[in-house]
Amino acid sequence: MDQVVVIEAETTENRASAAADVAGVAEAAGYRRLACRGVPGGQMPAYAGLGQLLESLLPGDPPPAKEAAPSADRSGKAALSAEQPGKAAWSADRPGKAAPSAEPPRQATPNAQPPREAVEEGRLPVGRLRALEAALGGDAGADRLLVGLAVRSLLTERGERLLLVAEDCQWLDRPTVDVLCFVGRRLTDLPIALVATVHPEEQSPAMRGLPAERLRPATRPPQTGHQWGLLADAGRDMPLSEVMTAAGHLGIAAEDWAAHDRADHDQADHDRADNDRHRPVGAAHGDAAELRRIHLALSRVASDPGVAARHRSAASCGRTEAEAADLERAGRRALTGGAQAAAAVAFRRAAGASPRAEDRIRRLALAAGAARAAGLPERSRALLGEALPLASDSRTIAELATNQLLLDLTAGLPGRSIGEFEALAARLEGDDRVRVLWGAAVHCRARHLPPHQCRRIEGRLRSIRSSSPLRTIALAMLAPGHGAAEHRARLPLLVAQIADDPLALLSLGIAAESVQDLPTAQTAWALSRDLFRRVGSASDECQSLRGLAALRIACGELAAGLADAEQALRIAESVGATQVMGIAAATVARAQVWLGRGADARNILERHAGLWEDQPIAISAAEMRWASGLLALTERRYRDAWAELNRVRRHRARAAWSVADLTEAAIHCGEEVAAARIVEATAAATTTSGHLAMLVERSRALLSKDDDGAQAHFELSLAEGEDAGTPLELARTRLLYGRWLRRRKRAEDAKDQLTEALQAFADARARPWAAEATAELRAAGETVRPNREARASLSPQEVRIATLAARGLTNKEIGEMLVVSPRTIGASLYRIFPQLGIAKRAQLREALSAGRERPPVRPGP
Repeated sequence: MDQVVVIEAETTENRASAAADVAGVAEAAGYRRLACRGVPGGQMPAYAGLGQLLESLLPGDPPPAKEAAPSADRSGKAALSAEQPGKAAWSADRPGKAAPSAEPPRQATPNAQPPREAVEEGRLPVGRLRALEAALGGDAGADRLLVGLAVRSLLTERGERLLLVAEDCQWLDRPTVDVLCFVGRRLTDLPIALVATVHPEEQSPAMRGLPAERLRPATRPPQTGHQWGLLADAGRDMPLSEVMTAAGHLGIAAEDWAAHDRADHDQADHDRADNDRHRPVGAAHGDAAELRRIHLALSRVASDPGVAARHRSAASCGRTEAEAADLERAGRRALTGGAQAAAAVAFRRAAGASPRAEDRIRRLALAAGAARAAGLPERSRALLGEALPLASDSRTIAELATNQLLLDLTAGLPGRSIGEFEALAARLEGDDRVRVLWGAAVHCRARHLPPHQCRRIEGRLRSIRSSSPLRTIALAMLAPGHGAAEHRARLPLLVAQIADDPLALLSLGIAAESVQDLPTAQTAWALSRDLFRRVGSASDECQSLRGLAALRIACGELAAGLADAEQALRIAESVGATQVMGIAAATVARAQVWLGRGADARNILERHAGLWEDQPIAISAAEMRWASGLLALTERRYRDAWAELNRVRRHRARAAWSVADLTEAAIHCGEEVAAARIVEATAAATTTSGHLAMLVERSRALLSKDDDGAQAHFELSLAEGEDAGTPLELARTRLLYGRWLRRRKRAEDAKDQLTEALQAFADARARPWAAEATAELRAAGETVRPNREARASLSPQEVRIATLAARGLTNKEIGEMLVVSPRTIGASLYRIFPQLGIAKRAQLREALSAGRERPPVRPGP
C-alpha cells in the first residue's frame, strides 16, 4: 500500500467508508492503527488531534471506553451519548463495514506526557521533548518543527507497523494537521503509513503536494425507506435526537427507519457533522418540494443557530435576507473561533443567499478576507475577482482593495500601480479614502518605490482632514526622515487606539521601525501576532513574526529572534507566502550567523536562493543580500561581502541598517572611497536616531585617515549607541574601537572596550564576535579563562573532536578514529572555535579545561 494518501470526498459517509476500507487492508497486513478525527466547527484546541493519535502511546491507563450507542431498533428507539449532547452517533452493524464509535472525538488531555521510556532512556533530544510536552499540554505556540521531529522519532522507535488515520482533516486543529503532513513527508523506508480524509474544498495548505484520491459522492436509490433516506442525508449535520424529532414532525413512521436500515441506507458517521457544516443539502434523491419540507423541519428543531440558518437557506425557494443574515452570523462565529476557512464558506453562502447586490458584494468581501487569512490565496483571488467589478459601496471597495493588496504582497505579485491607487481613492470619501491611501503607502514601502511616487501619496494624504490612525501610520511609512521626532512621539499613542485591529498594528510596527522607534515596533508586532493567532489568520501571523524576529535580533535577543523567524518561515511555507518566505529565511540566516552557525546559515540561503532574483518586493532581496554579506564578512570573504552588501543599497532602509557591515568589508578589499560616498549618502538620507547615527559614526571612524578624527568618530558612535537599544551593534563598535586602540599601543584603554564587548557577545551567545573579542583581549595581554557553559553547548561528537584536536591529532587522524572524512572534521572545528570563544587550534586545551569564562574584571580607578 502507498505510505501516504489523502482521500478527498464531499460526504462524511464516503470519507468514513474509504478510511475504513484502507484501515481494513492495513490491519490485515499487520499494521496497528492510531487514529484521530476532527470535530465539526473547527473549534478543536491546539494539538487535540495529536493527543487522540498518540493516546495509546502515552503513559498511564487509558480512559475506560464508553459503551457504543446501539442502533435504532425496529420500534424506532435509539440511544444517545449522554456525555456529549448534540454529538450522538448513528450505529449500525453492517457486514464488511466498521461500525463508527459512539464516543465523540477525544480532545487533547491537559498535561499529557510523551511515553515515559523515551524520556528515561534519553531517546528524544531535550528540545524535541519539551516541544512535545508543550504540544500535548495544549500549547498552541509549541514549535511545530520540533513537535513533528519528536512524533516521528516516537513512531519510528516503536519498531512495529503503524497506520496513522486522520479523519475529517478540515475540522482537525491546524497544528495537528501541520505535524501529520510533516511526518507524512518523511516516512520513506519506514513501516508507517498515513491516510487522511478531507473535504476537497477545505484542504489545509500543508496537505498540498501529498498524493490525493478524489472520490465521488455516494448515491442512494430511493426505493426503500425513501423519506428516511432523504431525512438521514439532509440531517447529517445534526445529532440523532434532533433528526428523530424532525421525523416526528414530518410524520415519518419508525417502520420507514427500519426499512431504511435493512436496505443499508443508514448514515455511517452521524456523530459528526457533514463536511464543513455549511452544506446541509445531501446527495439523496428527491424532488425539490420534498427536500424543502425536510430542511424546514430540520431548521425548526436544530439547537445550533448556524445549522438552523443553513437548513432555512436550503428550504428557501429563493434568496432572502433573513437566511443570508443567519449565514453571515454563522461565519462571524467561525471567525471568533479562529476557523477562517469555515468562515469563508459561510460568508460565500451568505453572499449567494443575499437578495440585494450590495449585501452580496459585502459578504463576498468578507469571504475573500477570511479565505486569504486562512492561507487559501486561490479561493480569495476568485472571490475578489467576483466582487471587485460589481462593488459600489465605499467601505466595501476599501475592504476589497485592502485584501487585494495583502494578497499581492503575500504572494510577491506586482499589484496595482500608484496611479491605480490614486484613481481608486478618488472614488471614495473620508476614512475609506484614507484606508486606500494607507494601502498605497504599504505598497510603496514594500516595493521600495521611487521617492516621487511616495510623495504623490503623501500629498494626497496630507490633503485629507482625518483623525484616522491609518493616516498617521501611512505618513510615517512614506516619509520617515521628515519629522521623525514628531512621528516617534505620536506613534506610541496609537497602540491603544488600534489594539483590536491586527492589520493596523502590523502596519504600525512597520512605520515605527521606519522612524527607529524600536520599542513601539516590537509592541505592535507582538500584539498583532497574538491577535492573528487568536483568529487563525496564518498568512498574517507570519508577517508579524517576521517583523518581531528582526527586532529581537537587533535588540540582542538572538535565540528568541531565531525561534520567531523559524516559525514565520514554517508558516509562510505552509500557506505559500512567497514574499514572507524570503524575508523570514534571510532573518533565520542572519540570526544563525550571529550565533556562529555559518553552515546552517549557508544552507538556508542556498535553499531559498530562488527567492532572491526578480522579486517585485525589494525588501525580500535586500534581506537575503544582507544575510549573505554578513556571513561572508564573518568568514573573511571580504570581496564577496562587499559585493552582496553593496546590492542591499536597492532598499534604503536596509541599506542604512547594514552600512557599517559594508564599510567593514570595504576597508579589507580596497573600496574605501566608494564606501565613504555610500556612508555620507546614508547619513544624509536616513532618519536621525541613535542606532543609525552609531552605525554612521562607526563607519566614519573606520574610514578616517587620521587618528584624531577616528577617535572622535568612535567616541561619537559609542555616545549615540548607549541608549539606542541595540546592544550587539554597540558591542561591535567597542570591539573595533578596542582593536584600533590596541594597534596604537594603548593596551589598557583597549582592554576596557574589549572587556565590555566580550561581555555583551557572551551574554547573547554571539560566538564569532565573542571569539574576536577574546583574541583581541589576549593580544592586549589579558588572560581570558575558558567557558564551561560554552563547552556544555557542544554536542558529544563536537566535544570528542575538540578533545582529540587538543591532544595534537591531525584532522586526518581524528577522521580515521571517528570514521568520517578529514573535511568533516575541519568543518566541525570551524563551528567549535566560535562556540568556545577561541580563534586557533592551540587554544583548545585551555578552552576545554574546567574553568568558567568570565570577561576579565577590570580594576576600578
